[in-house]
Amino acid sequence: MTASGAERRFAALAAAAREPLVALAERVLAAARDDVELLSTPGPATMLVELTESVRGQPFHLCEVVVSEASVALCGHRGDGLVLGADTERALAAAICDAAAEAGVLGAEVEALVADALAAADAERARRAAAVGATRVDLDVLG
Repeated sequence: MTASGAERRFAALAAAAREPLVALAERVLAAARDDVELLSTPGPATMLVELTESVRGQPFHLCEVVVSEASVALCGHRGDGLVLGADTERALAAAICDAAAEAGVLGAEVEALVADALAAADAERARRAAAVGATRVDLDVLG
């Protein structure tokens, strides 16, 4: 998979719904049997949120957020997971699914989960855009 495809998968797994993500990770573990290695202890961390101000385009630090992260190796392929909030099980499941995609273990199921997560994110963006659009006021300039 290309770098952009891996980044797309990583982002989608970070936002995927918890239940299907954890269920798929359990199926991956059953399929891979004993060829799984924990590369780092899953746990919480903080991540700096940086935004760009609109006048000069300068970056500024908005805040820090709590994330959970995990890294695993599956069949010799590394997988990483990072999710918003304190949910190490979900981060570990994302790492397992990421490694599974790299290793070709249940790859089609991982790709289906990624597609579902991306579709849900697109639907949420469209819902928010429609809600904001309903508040738009068009003013005529007199003159």
